Amino acid sequence: MNKTWRKILKIKTLKSDKEKLGLFPIKRIQQSFALKDESELPTIKRFIKDEIRLLERGTAHYSKWSPLVYHRNVRIPRKIEKRTFEIILKRLEKM
Repeated sequence: MNKTWRKILKIKTLKSDKEKLGLFPIKRIQQSFALKDESELPTIKRFIKDEIRLLERGTAHYSKWSPLVYHRNVRIPRKIEKRTFEIILKRLEKM
């Protein structure tokens, strides 16, 4: 496989701070998975589905990892993260 997440997801440079928060899920996945071969894909998909579930619930556990730690009164970052995870999942399922 030997591709980077940026190439797989065709991520462009983001300009606004809100868009930059969308990179947070990608960094989490990059740190957790090396993308050495196709065998990791089911694990990655399961990880992403779990993250989406946590975001939907607004679980306290997730807030430790989320940019919401720095933006306590803002819901936009959580929505952007969820949308980013959903986009990643769709693109992985097409692979």
